[in-house]
Amino acid sequence: STKDERILFLSGREYEWRMAWAQSSKSKCSQHSISPNARWMVVCKSVTQVKSDRYESDIEDMEYILFDLEAAEADFQQEIGRFYYYCNYNSYADCENKEGTWFEWSGGAVLVFCNLNGRVLDLDAVPLADVKSTLALMFKRN
Repeated sequence: STKDERILFLSGREYEWRMAWAQSSKSKCSQHSISPNARWMVVCKSVTQVKSDRYESDIEDMEYILFDLEAAEADFQQEIGRFYYYCNYNSYADCENKEGTWFEWSGGAVLVFCNLNGRVLDLDAVPLADVKSTLALMFKRN
């Protein structure tokens, strides 16, 4: 399959999400992102709650799954790993609970984890086994 076909397939299929706050369910991603060098793809499920009264919280719950678009035909559907971001802000109690991280791309294939003090993961420079173990550690919920 071509890379475009793989992107279409991965962005259109349903995943079993294990969200922190939102009910876990099988559904399609909310959005997806391709690395600048077009090798890696992240699909994301994003669920938010905007508080309707002062006792409720503003909640952002996001889960990300990484795929290798250049993997062998039999393997490209296999998850490389997951990471997540969860934020619960309650203005009434003036407390905020944050876990995990969101990301942006840098260079060809560098995941920059935005609220982990600029921590980065260069997907092209790090062996795949190390990418998998790094993400596995990051996906452990607090």
